Amino acid sequence: MSKEVESTVSASVFFNFDWFAESIADLGYSFFYFKIVPKAELPSLCVPKENAAEISEALISIANRAKLGLSVKINADGKTITTLSEIRAIILENPVTQLRFSDGTRTLSIKLEQWSFEGSSLVAPCANLITKEINLEAPSAKLFFGVPGRNLRELFDAPLSDQCTLDIDAVYSWVNPNDENWKMQFEEHINDAEASNHRLSTRGLTTRRKLKRRSVSFENGEGLKYSLRSLFKFAPWIRHIYIVSNCPPPSWLDESHQKITWVYHETIMSLDNLPTFNPNAVDSAIHKIPNLGDHYLYLQDTIFLTKPTEKSDFFTPAGLAMIRLTLDGLVHGDLRERDPDFLNAARNSQRLIIEEFGQVPTKLHNYSPLSVVRSVAATCEQNFAKAYQSTRARRFSSIDDISPRAFLYPHFALMSGMATQDDDTSLVLDPQFQHIQTFDQFPERIFTGDTKGLPLCLSIESIIDSERMLNWEQVVTRFVRLTFIEASPLEK
Repeated sequence: MSKEVESTVSASVFFNFDWFAESIADLGYSFFYFKIVPKAELPSLCVPKENAAEISEALISIANRAKLGLSVKINADGKTITTLSEIRAIILENPVTQLRFSDGTRTLSIKLEQWSFEGSSLVAPCANLITKEINLEAPSAKLFFGVPGRNLRELFDAPLSDQCTLDIDAVYSWVNPNDENWKMQFEEHINDAEASNHRLSTRGLTTRRKLKRRSVSFENGEGLKYSLRSLFKFAPWIRHIYIVSNCPPPSWLDESHQKITWVYHETIMSLDNLPTFNPNAVDSAIHKIPNLGDHYLYLQDTIFLTKPTEKSDFFTPAGLAMIRLTLDGLVHGDLRERDPDFLNAARNSQRLIIEEFGQVPTKLHNYSPLSVVRSVAATCEQNFAKAYQSTRARRFSSIDDISPRAFLYPHFALMSGMATQDDDTSLVLDPQFQHIQTFDQFPERIFTGDTKGLPLCLSIESIIDSERMLNWEQVVTRFVRLTFIEASPLEK
C-alpha cells in the first residue's frame, strides 16, 4: 500500500494529532519540527519561523492527500478562512495560527507555532508549561534537534519535577450476571439471606428485579472491553492489569496475555465469606491481590477515560494518591433502610472517620478511577479491622456495610496526610437525564484530541429504567462502539 493510500485510509478511519505529525515525516520535508501536547489546550506543532512557507505547503499537502477540509479561524472577528491562498498568507503573517482539519464527520484542531532564532536561543511565540526558550548550545538541545517530531518534554534527559515516574497498575472488579453458575449461586444464597432476615439494604440489594433491568450493553463483558480500550488508549503507561471476579473471563479476552491477571475472589478473600455478591466486601479486599504494585488505579467497567492522561494525573511525584471528591457534600444523618446502600455505607464510614480524626467528611469519591497506595489501604484496614471483617462476612450489600472504595479509604488517606485532593472532574451519564447530545458530541472530540473542557472520564450507568428511557441500551452501545474503535492488546 502506498503512503498516499495509507494516509487517506488513516484519515478516513481515524486521524489525530500524532498521525498528523507523523504525516509530515512521510512527505520527506527536511525542516525540523516538534510537538507540545498539553492536557487542557490544543496541541501545538512547532517549527522555526524561517520554515513557515514549507510548513504551510506541508499542511496543505497532507490535507489534500487525505481529502481533509482545511480552515483557519481568525479570532479577532470569528471569521473562518478556507481559501488555500489566504491560509498560506495567514500562516506567514502570524506566529501562532489555529488550524482546523475535517473529513466531513470529525474535526482536528491544532496550533501552529513559529519559534524565532534569537542569538543562541530558539524562542517560543507564546508561553507553555515546559520552556519558552531553548538554549541551542546546550548538549541536550543538539540531541533533541537530531530527531524531528519529538515532544518538547524530551528536551530534558530526565523527567520534569511535576512528573510521576512510579510503576502504576490497574485493577477492575467485574461480574457477569449472565454466567449460569453465578446465577445459580446468587439464587441459592439470596433465598437463604432473605429467609434468615439478613439486614439487607432495601434499595442497595441487587435483586432479581434489578438484574432484569440491567443494560445488555454491559453484559458479557462489553463494558469491560471498551473500558480497557479507553485505558490502553489514554493510559498506555499502566504496568499491569488485574481483574477481580467470581466469574470466568469473557470469551473475547486473551487471559494469557502477559499484561493481565485474572484474580478469582478466593485469592483475596476467605473461603468462609464466599461466594459473595457484596461489592463493598470485594472492595475491602482489593489491596490483598498477590504481586499488586504499591500504586494502582481501581476502576469499574462503567468508567471510560476520555483524554490522554499521565501518571501525575493520579499520583504526585512523591507517590501520594490524588483523590477526586464530588463537588457537593451528600453524606449526613442516620441510617435509613429506604436509602441507597452506597449512602448508608458512606454514613457508617463517616462515623469511623469522625471517631478517628474528629472531623466530618461529607463528600463521596467521584465516579473516576480511584488512586490507591496499597500500603495506605492496608493501614486503613488495620485501623478499622472490625468494620472490614464484618463487611466481608456479608454476602450481600447491607445497611451495616462500610464503603472502602467510595468513602472510607479516600478520606482516611486525605486526613492521614497520605493523599492530596485533586479537582479533575468526571461526568456521570444515566437515563434519568437527557444525555443524547453528550453521546453525539463526545466521540468526535475524543477522536480528534479536542480535550479542552473534557472531563477526565465518563461513567455510564448500566442499570436501565425502561419507563424513563426506552432506548438507553441502544444509545450506550452506539456510543462506546463509535468512540473506542481500536481493539486493545488483550482481545483475541
